[in-house]
Amino acid sequence: KDSTATFLLGDHTALKSLPESTFDLVFAIGVLHHIDDLVFNEFVNQAFRLLKPGARLMTFDPVLHGNQSTLSKWVVKQDRGHWVRTENEYLAVIKTVFSGDTDSRIYSKLLRIPYDHILINTTKPL
Repeated sequence: KDSTATFLLGDHTALKSLPESTFDLVFAIGVLHHIDDLVFNEFVNQAFRLLKPGARLMTFDPVLHGNQSTLSKWVVKQDRGHWVRTENEYLAVIKTVFSGDTDSRIYSKLLRIPYDHILINTTKPL
């Protein structure tokens, strides 16, 4: 089948060269816990700039939370990413730019090992 989908791979600095309001989805899988707050803020601002009105930003990363098992918390903290955040810490940065609907969900049993993830889905307002 023919597809009109385009997939781009690059770091946050490459985003600056892309035209604004041209993407339907920005999806960051396992990225945010590897970047400090400054780069995280820059990434969220660039994602907002790149998305068309009504388009979505989705992120998926490890998370720390109050209902987490002791073993899961320990395993997550062993991750090579130095900036694993709580749900509120991830959302605080995203909501400073994306003022529309933002949903998040924590998943606890996706892997064979105890390891908790968060999926965040937010939309650029029309």
